[in-house]
Amino acid sequence: MSKATGREPRLLSKMESRENVPAPLKDRDLCIMPYMIRGSYAIGRFDAFVKLDYASIRGKRIILDKRYDTLDPYSISNEPALILSAFNYGVIDDIGGEKRGSFSFTNFGRESSGDFEFRIGDVKQKHDYHISVQGSQIEMDGVFESKNTIINVEAKIGVKTDFMARQLYYPYRMLEGQSDKEILNVFMTYSSGSLYAHVFSVEDPFNYNSLKLVSRKRYDFYKEIRTSDIRKILSESFIVSDPKNVPTPQANTFQMVLDTLDLIRTQPGIKYPEIADSLGVESRQGNYYGNSCRYLGLCRRSGRPNGLFLTDEGEEYFKLPIRDRILKVVEIMSRRPVFNYFLKKHFLENVPVEGIDIAKWYNERGYHGSWEMDKRRGESAKRWIDWVIDRCTVEP
Repeated sequence: MSKATGREPRLLSKMESRENVPAPLKDRDLCIMPYMIRGSYAIGRFDAFVKLDYASIRGKRIILDKRYDTLDPYSISNEPALILSAFNYGVIDDIGGEKRGSFSFTNFGRESSGDFEFRIGDVKQKHDYHISVQGSQIEMDGVFESKNTIINVEAKIGVKTDFMARQLYYPYRMLEGQSDKEILNVFMTYSSGSLYAHVFSVEDPFNYNSLKLVSRKRYDFYKEIRTSDIRKILSESFIVSDPKNVPTPQANTFQMVLDTLDLIRTQPGIKYPEIADSLGVESRQGNYYGNSCRYLGLCRRSGRPNGLFLTDEGEEYFKLPIRDRILKVVEIMSRRPVFNYFLKKHFLENVPVEGIDIAKWYNERGYHGSWEMDKRRGESAKRWIDWVIDRCTVEP
């Protein structure tokens, strides 16, 4: 690669998720890895990405520490603030399974990876590639160390559907060359008041594809939400018709709906392809998530070409504390016929809800004209309901 294009080769090769891979490469199952000397890259059908799942992770509540005037975990907008909140509020200690104050913050920032070799699988699972790295530049968001354990963290704002394992694996290789302690590798994300930690071990240091998921954790930086809070909303709810000319939701990760809403707040007029790019999802999913915000009535489409802007209700939503935002979005959700029906099934009638039940509900009312579409939309609605369930502390 050269700078003749007007862009830094290093930035062109920055592929943090599968959807960040440029189309000419992605269409051929190709991606780029740093190779040999710094500034050189290998192109191949590398099995380079790890999928993430945020479903059904029960949260642990984090109480605000009034000693801190300059650190606000209720308003995290960048990776350094996320790292500092995780460290100062005991999240790092909890991930490491040790008592509060066991870990020290020992390293961060850009460094050279040193020299190492590894093998990486082919996406078609036909063979392995051999990669030799000599002084690749790595950027560590946070390294923490206790008496027995090192925690290597990659931090991102907004939930992600996958990530390039290189972001954890390259720092891991540097760290395992420095210490014999156990190393935990954490992909940490923050969205709408919740910090998520996907914790990985590396089973074989020389195998890029040997990251093994150890645990998934969620930490909530807002006051407790009880099932009685949801029951109260549902008992007072009223139904309004689904909005005209807006498709029923087909966005499976509700936390990313809230991330999309935040994008619309910070980038008024943002368009669907830009949403997809920011979220790191396929192009059509940018439409799904943007339209989900429209379905909730929190944004509107305007202008030519069409961009998305917050509605008055969307503006009011962002004036609320995080806990109240969650309750507000549940209230809005409960106005839509399908969610009113099935949220009441779960919270008021104690009846389990499955995606196929919602698909049948859609089908009986002629929503989509296709059973396959009913099933896909039914599964999305089930994921939204699960999101509400996961926010709650269950009461007797």
